[in-house]
Amino acid sequence: MTRPLTEDDLLEFKRLVRWLTGVTLTQMDAAKELEDLRARYTAPAPGLPPAPDEWIPWSGGENPVPGKTVTVRLGECYVSPVPLPSDVWKWQHLDLPDDIVAYRVVE
Repeated sequence: MTRPLTEDDLLEFKRLVRWLTGVTLTQMDAAKELEDLRARYTAPAPGLPPAPDEWIPWSGGENPVPGKTVTVRLGECYVSPVPLPSDVWKWQHLDLPDDIVAYRVVE
């Protein structure tokens, strides 16, 4: 199981960076580092089903959730604005900008 990171975790991280490098972090750098740490420590444990609001990576094949309503992420830039039935989407993976790279089940 994972736990959410706290401000104390960020402060401890800043102290460690200062001690190791002798350089202080800017607020933007610290925020990015905190986000990276949060992503690492709040990732789901292997074997557990994803939480309902988590993106499920997808790299090709048949529709993984036929009959379900989903939100999809196409490439790096586009997220479907409204949930749609999964059968509406082209579940192909041709290394194009409009390929589905992740999805999440809404219902």
